[in-house]
Formats: sequence, C-alpha cells, structure tokens
Amino acid sequence: MQARKIIGQDQSAKPRSQKPKTPFISEKLSRKILLGNSERIWHLGLISASFIVFFLILDYVRWKEGSFSSSPIYLWLFITHLAAVSSSISAIILFRNNENLKKTDTRNLKRIQFFYLTLFFLPYIVMGMLSIVERGSVMLFCLLLMIMNLVFIISQRGRIILNLFMLLLFWATIILQPDSSIQTTVAKLTECLGCVITTFFMGQLQYRIVLKNIKQENQFQEQIEEIAVEKKRSNELLLNLLPKSAVLELKKHGFIQARTYEQATVGILEITNFREQSNKMSAVRLIRELNRYYTEFDRLLSQYGLERIRANGHAYVFTAGLPEEREGALTHVLHAAGMMLKFIQTEVKASREYGTFTARIGIDSGPLSAGVVGNGRFSYEIWGDTLNMARDIKNMAHNNEILISERTRNRLLNCKVCSLYGTVQEPDGQSMNVYRFQF
Repeated sequence: MQARKIIGQDQSAKPRSQKPKTPFISEKLSRKILLGNSERIWHLGLISASFIVFFLILDYVRWKEGSFSSSPIYLWLFITHLAAVSSSISAIILFRNNENLKKTDTRNLKRIQFFYLTLFFLPYIVMGMLSIVERGSVMLFCLLLMIMNLVFIISQRGRIILNLFMLLLFWATIILQPDSSIQTTVAKLTECLGCVITTFFMGQLQYRIVLKNIKQENQFQEQIEEIAVEKKRSNELLLNLLPKSAVLELKKHGFIQARTYEQATVGILEITNFREQSNKMSAVRLIRELNRYYTEFDRLLSQYGLERIRANGHAYVFTAGLPEEREGALTHVLHAAGMMLKFIQTEVKASREYGTFTARIGIDSGPLSAGVVGNGRFSYEIWGDTLNMARDIKNMAHNNEILISERTRNRLLNCKVCSLYGTVQEPDGQSMNVYRFQF
C-alpha cells in the first residue's frame, strides 16, 4: 500500500502537458471572411438605400395627411428612415472600393465593420420596435434576423451575442406593451424565439460551409504556389545544366536537336597545380575552394553573356557563339579569360595557408557541334576539331598565360596585344600559328 501511495504521489507530481491552443480560424481566413462581409455591406447598402426611398415617400404622404401631429410614432419612424438612409449611403461610400480595404490591417477592419454594422442596423432595430408598438408586427424583426444570420458570415460567438441582444430587446418591447393580452404576448415571444433559433442554426450551417470552402480554396492556392515554386526550382536546375535557348527548345518540343555552329569560340581553363593542391587540402577544403573559384568564373560568364559547358575538377570549358551568336562575343571571351586569370593571381597573393591554384587558358575559333547527351540526366556537350585545337593550344601555355589560335587572332582584325608564341599542328598535318594574348 505504501509503495502504491508513493507511486501515486510521484505521478501526480508530474506536470500535465497542455497542448497549445490553436485558433479555430487563422488570420488569413478571418481576413478573407471580413473582406467578403465588406462586399456584402456595400451591396446591402445599395438595396437598403433604394428600399428606404419607398418609406420616405410614405412619410411624405403621412406628412401631407397630418399624421405626424396626430401620432408621434410616425415622426419617430421618419427620423429612423433618415438615419437608415444616411447609414446606407455611408456604407456605400466606405465599402465601395475593396482595394483600399485590402490594405487595412485585420484588427482595424473588424472595428470598421462592427461600427458600420451597428450604425446600419440601429435604425432598423428602432423601426422594428416601433412597428411592434404600432401594429404588433414582428415581421421586421424576423427580416433583420434573416439578414444578420444569413447574409453576413459571423463567428459562432458573435452570432450568439447578436441574437441574444436582439431577442432580449424585442422581448422587452413586446412585454412592455400595455394593451396586449397574455396570450398575444406569449405568441409573439414564441414567434421571436422560433425565428431566432431557425435563422441562427441556418446561419451557423452557412458559416461552416463558407469556412470549409475558404479553407479548401486556400489549400488549393497553396498547392498552386508550391507547384510554382517547384517549377521555378526545376527551371533553375535546367538552366544550370543547359543553356537558356536549349531549355526553351526542350520545353517546346520535348527534345534538343544537335547542331553545328560555324563561328563558335571555345576556351579551356586548366588548373595546372590541381594534383599538388588536392594532395595538400582536405576534400572539404578542396571542394570549397573550387566552388569559390568556379562561382566567380560563372559570374564573369554571365556578365559577358557566355556559356559554361562543363567544370570537371581541374578543367573549366566555356564558349561563345552557341547556342546563339552574339555581336562582340569573341572580344567578350578574351576579356572574361583575362578576368579569370586576374582573379587567380589576386588569390595567389592573398592566400598563405596552402598557397592556391595556378591556371592557363587556350582559345580557338571555328566550327563546333553541340547537343544534349542523356535522357534522365542531361549533359550539354560540344565536340569537333575546334575543341581539340583549344585543348592542344592550352597545353602549350605556361601558368598565367592566355594563348589563342591564328583563326581567333584573324577574327580580331588588329590585335595589338597579341604576340607570336609558336605553332601547333592541325588535324590535317598543317601548322598553325599560336599567339599570346596580353590581358
């Protein structure tokens, strides 16, 4: 028994975990409901303003007949009709432009709606009380309940408060009538209660249906946004793998046709001390350094409108004139190549822990074929004698040198910063001059 008691005390001493209360309606849903109510207030103001015109005509007839002097109720009715017109017109003016209301924060929007709904319903409540006093009719009371419960989307708590307030107010008006019998009073009280119960539950059902529809609409919108985000990511991934024009062709036709470009230029940057530095650095450090270098090279290519073909460890291949020919592309290739080597030289001066990379570049111009290889995993590849010549020219260069072929120099017209460097053998066995480009 003692053991059980101790165990029971220990269990009771543990704090009970309380689940955080989540709001039944999120701010987004609440705001959407409020904006919908604002639009309903505007439409109701239009209907009410046109409806009150009929009563004002009736008031004018009563005034001509002298009914105002014989019964003060008619005077009060005229005053409430004027108040209803003013509240309807103010509601029309305020809620006419829904774009301004969308900029209002949720709390202020609730206050505005509460104030104008009170201003709007107050004259009609007085008219309903006067109609009970004058004719014993609760028709206007039932009409107000239908408008309040079935037109406006109100939460359960707010609906209960409004219905109780209306019911107690009209009950008091019915009970305080001096000339009514008990049976008539009970019948009217029951009629009011039945109208409240019926319209309350109908309004509550409508509220839940609207809330469910809004939630489904928001979920659908969120799914559309998620799909748009995923589509954007897939486009960015494709653009990292393929040139932009190739991505557009793939989306349009479902495949990319291989092509030959007659006036293309290809450049190959090789990190000459890659093996030496990879033995000194850890894998993490090596990847971080390569990523930093190649990210800067990508930025330069994007700045000059060039295309990166591949970056596989020690080699970085880039082109101009494919898949789209651009004016001044050859000049941009040389400027980008010079900026790449300047960046590497700057890093050499700044680095002290490991030293850093050194590089050389070879460039050639001429026919080049390009296309996409692979199905599930795309790879944009280039091939041809121009690529092979750029590779051979790159192998002739020393560190921090840019060598260009004679074909590339001839396309530059007057190249004052080009000096003869040597010769390279072409695939047909002939020799071609190679020039050093001073950057």
